Amino acid sequence: MKVKADEYYSEMQREEVINQLKKLNEYNPDDGLTKMRKKLQKISTTRHLQIWHDHSTLANTGHIIFTVNCLYDPAIHMTDKVYKDTTGKVVDVQTEIEKPHVYIVARCRSCDAEQLAYVETRLCCLQHLQKNLKTADGVEIKDKMRFFHGDSPSREFESGQQKGGHYYCSGCGAHADRVYELDYCFRCEPVSLEDRQNIVMKGPIGKRNSFLQKPKPFSALTREELESELGAREIYEGKTKKELQNLLYENLHGVSRVPALLFTNPSRSLESLNLGNYEVLPCEPMHDIAHHIENLLTELPSHIEDENCREKLVEAVTLTTGKKETKRAVDFRCSLLTTSLYVQGTASSSVQSLLDTMVDMQDILYKEDKHRSPRLILRYHNSSWYHLTLCRSIIGFNLKSKTVRKFYGTYLHDLTAHAPLQLRLVSGRTSNAEEEERTFNTVKSITNTTSSYRPAHIISNIFIRLQAEEKLGRSGNCVEKQQSHVSRLAHSLPPQKNTKIPQTLIKKYSSSWQAHLERISDFLLPGEGVWWSQDDDFVEFFDACGEAEFRDEGPPLHHFRSSTFKNEDQYLKRCWQQCLEREVIIPTHIIRDESQDGKVMRIYTDYLTGPLFAELAAKIALGHTESDDMSLEPDSKHLTTSFNNALEEDPEEENSGETVAEFRLIGGEQPEDLNDDNLLGASPVTKHKEEAKASGMIVIYT
Repeated sequence: MKVKADEYYSEMQREEVINQLKKLNEYNPDDGLTKMRKKLQKISTTRHLQIWHDHSTLANTGHIIFTVNCLYDPAIHMTDKVYKDTTGKVVDVQTEIEKPHVYIVARCRSCDAEQLAYVETRLCCLQHLQKNLKTADGVEIKDKMRFFHGDSPSREFESGQQKGGHYYCSGCGAHADRVYELDYCFRCEPVSLEDRQNIVMKGPIGKRNSFLQKPKPFSALTREELESELGAREIYEGKTKKELQNLLYENLHGVSRVPALLFTNPSRSLESLNLGNYEVLPCEPMHDIAHHIENLLTELPSHIEDENCREKLVEAVTLTTGKKETKRAVDFRCSLLTTSLYVQGTASSSVQSLLDTMVDMQDILYKEDKHRSPRLILRYHNSSWYHLTLCRSIIGFNLKSKTVRKFYGTYLHDLTAHAPLQLRLVSGRTSNAEEEERTFNTVKSITNTTSSYRPAHIISNIFIRLQAEEKLGRSGNCVEKQQSHVSRLAHSLPPQKNTKIPQTLIKKYSSSWQAHLERISDFLLPGEGVWWSQDDDFVEFFDACGEAEFRDEGPPLHHFRSSTFKNEDQYLKRCWQQCLEREVIIPTHIIRDESQDGKVMRIYTDYLTGPLFAELAAKIALGHTESDDMSLEPDSKHLTTSFNNALEEDPEEENSGETVAEFRLIGGEQPEDLNDDNLLGASPVTKHKEEAKASGMIVIYT
């Protein structure tokens, strides 16, 4: 750590403080010198911790293992270069800092009731975190528990989410049947642990059963209890018990109890437990990447028409993973890279893009913190949206080898809906639990070779052997070797190019495209030509390797030390509203904006011009459209036929209709055919103005 005494910060000059804060992306020009000094001192003396746990079998008995590690933060830890200059040694600092340490090994079955029995022990340790540690130089270091990471069952346990079912996602509570609808998933707000606590404690029955420490406070409720619980949630529908149960189930969105660390005292605040910013990471790259690659390479051959390409793809997969009994995550990553390279020249452009986007995604989610930048974040946003859109376009929903839920389920949902937002705060390497998962292999090996299999001997033997192996230097890190092998294989691929999204795809999936633009709205605010450009066929983003990692126009790089998932979600919503208010040029032909009264405004930009656009404008001006009130929610069933027929044939649009409350041409010059008074007698714009004035409609032209 690069800690300094208190006097160091009080004596720093203004320019020096500003430079340090800018390097850490924490500079705020509105702060005074005193406030900036305190901020720099605080973030430079605060360590953030991350916990992991998983359940498995040791010596034919269920055990749960907890590990803890520090999060690498350049505000308090040295970079590789600084460490080399200081000590003369070449070390991967992030790998050393984030090395997991076994914290608890306990006997228990896989049920929540037994695993929750160890909450008291964890809370006791959290209380000790409130006592600051002192370095050899007398500098106090404050520790904060920041993240939990692990596979899906572990995340569900930690957050209090149901396991499986229609609402399995602990990050957003999206319905399982709609996880492939990006416009729906992208607009599902992150659910914090405090939100979960409030949801459970809102009704009298959930509150009562939580204080009774029931692992499932909403199960086996009577009709009267259901009515009481729903009444507290202002739901007065349903007659039969089954209807009441379904209404409560839909309202909870999978929340089954308070978070694990609040189980013994459900009403206690997270802040009092030193868990003010504690969050469960919604995406664990190792499991999500490995299983989605497996699903993709298994299902894709059935949807490739070219026989030569299909045979080469199957051959590549068979040679790389087909004969292995135990397949690791690194094996699936290497299989993907080999397949992508092997089918080049025979695969269609869409199939090649499907593989290449997945190559990008797995590469980014294994990169270290020093590589995290706005360009990398934009690249992942684009690649993940493009990948899922191509999955829908190429593979669709008539699957041959996998079920729809298996293919589009938790793994792909985590990679597309949650990983982009997660990457804005923390690197993929940090959120990866590969080293922690390897701990179980080490523990199993120790138990099988050195234990007497007596329950009283297993746990003590594990700790003694682990400490001995660490002191003897036998606990090597395999991640670096595997990553080096994957990197060498990746070098054989063609150079990375900028992401180019075809206009035809944008028009076909306009709803999910707008949802994607809302998630990268901070990259749109600087305007066209900074992070993106457009031509007649494509929208191109400047996100390839070799492009600028940072740009003066923004956006800034956020960090887990000063932001949360809910903060990022609100930040992106503000950026999107600024784009609309400033009428920034946005790479889409239509923008849907919901007003305060629940009506949806279709704002047409100059991105789609020509005779088709003029015809649509004329129809609007002549009133040849049908209008219905609706919400932006994707499950609305209204239909506005004239808009869909005139504008595009879009599967996403077929079951939606919207009230046109405003008609705008945003950005650039007006199309010639819209300014031609000889078109249809008078121009559509002129006619629309006259009709709008007569009806009181507000019309804004820019």
